[in-house]
Amino acid sequence: MEDIMKLRNDCEKLQLSIKVYDKAALTYTKVSWKNIFSKNGLMAASIYLAATLLNERRSQREVGDICGVSEVTVRNHAKKIRKELF
Repeated sequence: MEDIMKLRNDCEKLQLSIKVYDKAALTYTKVSWKNIFSKNGLMAASIYLAATLLNERRSQREVGDICGVSEVTVRNHAKKIRKELF
């Protein structure tokens, strides 16, 4: 629950829509149980992928800065999520 609230706050800081938040939260919950990701990296990558998918693009750097991770972490976690879900 705490993680989902942080995810929502990060989406608000990035001025993303509720649709992006919903998609990011869904992605986060689908993958978080596997314990192959850091929490902040997973949150950042979930937000980044959801925003890109819904055409509310934010750079990896923007998302990483808000979530407290590097853009490389966002990129690497996004690759892992794509591999797990698709």
